[in-house]
Amino acid sequence: MESLHLIQEIVENITEAADELRSKGRENLDHMEFGELLAYAESLCIIQDAFAGRDLAEIGLDFDVDKRYLL
Repeated sequence: MESLHLIQEIVENITEAADELRSKGRENLDHMEFGELLAYAESLCIIQDAFAGRDLAEIGLDFDVDKRYLL
């Protein structure tokens, strides 16, 4: 299923970018970087909502996005 592979790749790219920002520590992010992190988190939440009722582990999104990136 080609579209599933595409979603997996998108999720992987977004989580890599968000993890890179998160590794700096939230308190060390400037306003622009925090805005980027917020946008990445929102994008992942939108994808989770679109896949509601399906196995989120299959696309690499079986975690609490807010807890991982925003709290």
